[in-house]
Amino acid sequence: MDRHIPLADTFDRRHRSNAELEVFRAIAVGAQSYSLYLCHIPIWFVVMRHVGSVGETFVPLRFMIAALATLTAADLTYRGLELPLQERGCIRARGLDNVSDHVAVSA
Repeated sequence: MDRHIPLADTFDRRHRSNAELEVFRAIAVGAQSYSLYLCHIPIWFVVMRHVGSVGETFVPLRFMIAALATLTAADLTYRGLELPLQERGCIRARGLDNVSDHVAVSA
């Protein structure tokens, strides 16, 4: 079963209603919420420190850069860390289930 739901997947929008797209977006963000949570603070601090600080005009620019960088980093973290580790855990759990079926239990 493939539980991978990347934010960047494309859809055939001609055959989907707006409600279906909104539900999919919610599921995609929900699936990657932990990665978003982990990535947003470090990226926010890096952007705030290194993107120009010449007054209020840079606030929207900083926010857009931080949001885009956070979404990108969260997607990469989700695909590169979370999914492989989840898959590895499922394989290991299946392996442990198979081993426990063959182990004799003495009373």
